[in-house]
Amino acid sequence: MLLTETTFLFLFLPTLLVLHVAVTGATTADWIRGHVPLKALNLLLLAGSLAYFAFLDLRLAALLLVAALFTYAVGLFAASSPRRVTWLATGLLGLGALLLAARWRNAAELNVGVLALPLDGVPVASSGVIAVVVSFFVLMAVGHVMDAYRSGKAETDPVRALLSLLFFPFLLAGPIVKRAEMRDQLTRRIVSVANFAYGMRRFSIGLFKKVAIADIVGQVSDTIFSLPPSQVAAARAWLGVLCFGLQIYFAVSAYSDMALGLGRMFGFRLSENFKWPYVARSMHEFWENWFSTLGQWLRDYMRLPLGAGSFAPMLAAFVVAGAWYGTRWTFLAWALYHAAFVALERAGLARLLDRLPRAVRYAYVIVIVLVGWAVFRADTMPAALQFLRAMAGLNDAVASAYYLNRFLSPEVWLALLSGLIGAAPLVRAIGRWRVAIDGATTALAVMAFAVLVYIWRMGVRFVSTPLKPHRPSA
Repeated sequence: MLLTETTFLFLFLPTLLVLHVAVTGATTADWIRGHVPLKALNLLLLAGSLAYFAFLDLRLAALLLVAALFTYAVGLFAASSPRRVTWLATGLLGLGALLLAARWRNAAELNVGVLALPLDGVPVASSGVIAVVVSFFVLMAVGHVMDAYRSGKAETDPVRALLSLLFFPFLLAGPIVKRAEMRDQLTRRIVSVANFAYGMRRFSIGLFKKVAIADIVGQVSDTIFSLPPSQVAAARAWLGVLCFGLQIYFAVSAYSDMALGLGRMFGFRLSENFKWPYVARSMHEFWENWFSTLGQWLRDYMRLPLGAGSFAPMLAAFVVAGAWYGTRWTFLAWALYHAAFVALERAGLARLLDRLPRAVRYAYVIVIVLVGWAVFRADTMPAALQFLRAMAGLNDAVASAYYLNRFLSPEVWLALLSGLIGAAPLVRAIGRWRVAIDGATTALAVMAFAVLVYIWRMGVRFVSTPLKPHRPSA
């Protein structure tokens, strides 16, 4: 039950929202001011999160609950026990073992990685779902334990502690939520109509990005990357890698948008995960804006900066970032490729780039990133090298039925155009109309709900009304 599936959109989420409103027991004025019973809402969201994971896999829900209770207990001891270091080590070893068991259990799962959820319409397998969710959980749990150890303070309320670790939107594809972000909002947050309207708009944007852009261009990239090398000419190769670049960005950022939107519906304001990475003017800036919460986590808890500090920690950070996506050699090669350009920029290339026109700097980043995506998307290193040869025009591709117009249907053209526009902050001025947009979004949602209720009631009335026997006329 992913965030884009009909079961979630038309059954689980409406049910949770109705219960959320019912638990508040608030008047309209209370909603506007945000005066709602947060203790009861926290308990509801914890139960809803566990129910969501039970829908995905009952084993997953049980595993996460046990792991969260373990993290909660270790955090308490790491904050106040005389043997705080021992408890810290216990927590890190236990969580590390959980991550290894989930991500590297057998060879068939080595290439699942974090891409199983964002890029596929449905999970490749229950084990793939578990690997993705557990990966995000472990990162947030490690942060919980280390923050408790460093500050000497731990969350004592079990409901708040478990909810900060198990809130379901953030365990699917990020953002990686820090303990401090959730801690403050579990006791002080505004649950209001304004936040709900913004959250619905943000969720809708993410849903559109996934369904209308990522899924459509993803079909093109999947087809091109599956072709034999003899059928991949230069133009076809560049089209494939362009589509994949849009696919991966709009897939993972879509899930982040939906997660942030869901969080705002329930009153949580959390960090952005993607900040227009495709309009960066250097590779260092690209990594500041691509999956930024992962970079922050590496800096805060592993002392591994992506693009800063000495060379060795930076290189280690990129290796960890590559391993985060999976264990294929192409992921490692992709990470090292990016690390090389960040190192070159630090060695003097950045000063040269600063003197170039802005358009040239944009083009530099786009070309570097697209070449890297070709390596990332390939299944093996020989396949990656063959595809790079095709992009350079060195592949002896023969004529085939796979011409470009075979891929570029009107639907694909529209998705490509939407992706190219949506990947850049070209519509920032729309923020001035945010209140009107939120109001319109809420009004449309209420109208749609009213129509569905009306149809449901008419259907019930039709089914329950007995049929009258037909009497022939005299």
